[in-house]
Amino acid sequence: MEADPVDEVASDLRAWREKVLNDLLITLVLGATPVIIMVLLEAYRHPEQWPAALAYLGIYLLIGALAVFRRLSPRRRVWTLLLLGHGTAALAMARGGLAGDGRVYLIVLPAMASILLGARAALVSSAISLLTYALFANLAGLGVMARWLVRHDNPLGPNEWLFAGVTFVFSLAVLLMLQWEFNRFQAETARRQAKLLEVARASQARYRIVSELASDFAYALEVRPDGSLVPGWISGAFTRITGFHAAEMLSDEEWEQILHIDDRHLAEEALQKLLSGQPHTAEFRIITKDGEVRWLRNYARPVWSEEEQRVVRIYGAAQDITARKEAERELEQSERRFRAFTEANLAGVYVLQDGVVRYINPALCQMLGYERDEVVDRLGIDELIHPDDRERIREQARRRLGEEPKGSRYVLKALRKDGSTIYCEVLAQRIEYEGRPAILGTVLDVTEQVQARERLERQVARLALLRHIGGQIASVADLNTVLERAVHLIVQTFGYEHVAVAMVDEERSEVAIRARAGSYQELFPADHRLPITMGMVGWVVRNGRTRLANDVEKDPYYVNCFPDRIPTRSELTVPIRVEGKVIGVLDVQSAHLNAFNEGDVLVMETVANQIAVAVRNAQLYEALQEELLAKEQALKALRESEDSARAILNAIDSSVILLDGDGTVLAVNTAALEALRESDEHVVGRRYAEMMAQRFPGKEKYLEKVLSTGHAVRFEREMDGRVYDHGIYPVLDEEGRVARVVVVVTDITERVRWQQRIARAERLAALGRLAATLAHEINNPLQAIQSHLELALDFPLSEGEQRRFLEVVRQEVARLSRVTQTVLHAARPSGTAREVVRVEDLVERVLGLIRLRAERKGIEVHVAIRDDLPALLVVPDEMVQVLLNLLTNAVDAAPEGGWLRIEGGRADGLVELRVVNSGPTIPPEHIARLFDPFFTTKPNGLGLGLPFSRQVVERYGGTIRVENLRDGEGVAFTVRLPAMSREGPEEEE
Repeated sequence: MEADPVDEVASDLRAWREKVLNDLLITLVLGATPVIIMVLLEAYRHPEQWPAALAYLGIYLLIGALAVFRRLSPRRRVWTLLLLGHGTAALAMARGGLAGDGRVYLIVLPAMASILLGARAALVSSAISLLTYALFANLAGLGVMARWLVRHDNPLGPNEWLFAGVTFVFSLAVLLMLQWEFNRFQAETARRQAKLLEVARASQARYRIVSELASDFAYALEVRPDGSLVPGWISGAFTRITGFHAAEMLSDEEWEQILHIDDRHLAEEALQKLLSGQPHTAEFRIITKDGEVRWLRNYARPVWSEEEQRVVRIYGAAQDITARKEAERELEQSERRFRAFTEANLAGVYVLQDGVVRYINPALCQMLGYERDEVVDRLGIDELIHPDDRERIREQARRRLGEEPKGSRYVLKALRKDGSTIYCEVLAQRIEYEGRPAILGTVLDVTEQVQARERLERQVARLALLRHIGGQIASVADLNTVLERAVHLIVQTFGYEHVAVAMVDEERSEVAIRARAGSYQELFPADHRLPITMGMVGWVVRNGRTRLANDVEKDPYYVNCFPDRIPTRSELTVPIRVEGKVIGVLDVQSAHLNAFNEGDVLVMETVANQIAVAVRNAQLYEALQEELLAKEQALKALRESEDSARAILNAIDSSVILLDGDGTVLAVNTAALEALRESDEHVVGRRYAEMMAQRFPGKEKYLEKVLSTGHAVRFEREMDGRVYDHGIYPVLDEEGRVARVVVVVTDITERVRWQQRIARAERLAALGRLAATLAHEINNPLQAIQSHLELALDFPLSEGEQRRFLEVVRQEVARLSRVTQTVLHAARPSGTAREVVRVEDLVERVLGLIRLRAERKGIEVHVAIRDDLPALLVVPDEMVQVLLNLLTNAVDAAPEGGWLRIEGGRADGLVELRVVNSGPTIPPEHIARLFDPFFTTKPNGLGLGLPFSRQVVERYGGTIRVENLRDGEGVAFTVRLPAMSREGPEEEE
């Protein structure tokens, strides 16, 4: 923009005054130097003059500072110089009286203020000078002045003349310099004004030429007193743009005709603002002579007449912006299409520019928990990316915007608004956004996949830990070695800060640490002990149950023996039981909150059980050598199978297929392609039901069920000698409809085989225990037979006595036969094929066998079986025997006139049968051994009914448990079995 001549002259005046001030300060410093030297020499000869000399020196130094430091505004520097001058005048008056040279300062300072600051400053300086003169004149009249004079005789020697002369001449020189500079400024100003006038005229001529040639046109309008407009001149570009000649635009009506009818009100508003003296810019449409609609951007500026007090002329320029408007319209349409696409996209979409988010779609807002206005132009990498990934993401962004324009895919940890962390998979690509480089990214929330992988890795670590500890227990006879290796393996696997095994010392009512590992182990003495009344360890010993404190500060039983050195935040304590008795505890501590989950508890309880096995093995090593050998062999087989399973698990890569809501394949992973033996091009876009029908005929109904119900389905199928686990999981939209379907197919052949091997190993271990117990059960009848036969053979007995002894022998032989038949029946699996049986039929058969026995005791039998229970795939006679065992025990346990209830329902996807009786509760120590072979509380019982029942139920993949009802209301046995069909397990929903 061209400068206003008046402003330019004012600026030149300010620059001139600043230059004069700088020259004046330098002149003052140089000229006052000899005077200061003379004053200091005089003070040296006359010590009484030192105060005045030092004051002069201070003022001299301040003037020098003003000459050197020019950052202070010129106006402040001038006023500081004037005040210092008045101070110098006061010192001169005090030093020389009315005959001194102080009056010269009082004359020079107002003139200096007039030139450097203006008339007002000169008046203020003159007033200060007059007040100073009047003050000293008054003091002289009162006779006070004589005491202030440095020299009381006020002599007029050569020095005084020289001093006064130098001051006078210096003041005169200053005035002459100021006058010379002012005259030079006036001449320079006149030359500049002439030059500016010449430049203005040349610029006006050039402007007219350019305006005639430019694509935009300029114009001038004369404003009449009545407010009407008269065209002054219009550049030639007007005709090229509108098709009209300037001569045709002589009236307001003609101007109004070329305006678009919808924009005429804009022209009226613009005219009113211009007539009020305000410049105005507006965009509107015109109709050219050919009927074409074009857009113009009009810039108009009024000329105000002070004499007439109105706008007398309007200058303006109009720019043809039709092309820009078309581009903006297309850009707006493109942006609407882009926003519509991104707003409806289920994946997150963002645009990052200069490290700040410029755009974010609703899906990503929901993913991060923000509103859009909280993110756009406000947040960036530092606020949305986890600190662990920020530097890596910044480097990724630099590469995207620099030498690597190709897209990239990576996974990062993002921060939600509530501070939580999610895992995101990002596909980023460089784009141009609003004319500058930016990054367009697509985001998928993969938190569940990452957490699933972490859970799998943790589960693998748990299995490895169990395998290692199991191996140690099986291969090491020394108990201390087993315990030390177990605690160190737990620390190495999970990184806990403290793991210890403590054994109960019943004689001293204490627990003593036998093995420990972790960062706290050096703090505890070799034989560290705790009373069983103290801490979580003591609570577990007393109660025999696991205790978990994921925040120890909230657990009243937590005790820290070294609070200044042990920063424990979570603690897990598990009992170690042998034959139902707590003999020790496994204690695990972590420095993190919520360090343990249900899986960790299960693993530690399993480890505690293995430690219990080791303890029991050590205690019975000499007496049970053969049983220990069998266990070692079983554990070796288990270890080998676990090694195999571990290798297989590391090699497994499940097939994953993504479908849309219609069942069309959208994407597949590499494992799926390898399994299908197809390329990506031949799979994507096909109907998954067709592919499924080819490989698993008749099973496409599962996909149809998922698409129609929105419920997940899982099933297992065998093909080519291998077993596959199929999972079909729907992804629902906000309205609950199936938007996507994820199909996961996993080869579980080796896992099934591994489970079979473990079952065989467990049966071998159980066989050892059964053999020892069976020997005990058989030994008692054999001893009775032997003793009675010896009495009958070795002693003379009557016929009646011999008959009585032989009757005892016959009874014991029958007992042996019954034990043998029962054991054989329980140990040998039935060879009968399984059948599909209704639960109601099984219960009806058993009730027919037990009803008479119940009626003899006056026991009421109640049956409550749901009608919609699925069928079971079992051997009917085996299940009848299981239920008969439970009902027989229930009838025997119920008192005379009691009751018995049989319930049937579903729980956790399984068929559940409950047998409840009103008999007395079972002591806790008996519950722990109730399913052990040969354990019985009946006088004539063998203790094999319940072990046989559990063996049958577990062979079907079910569970059986017993519990006492609250308030001694009775006892309940619960059997859970998988719901079966003729084709296999029922699908999970």
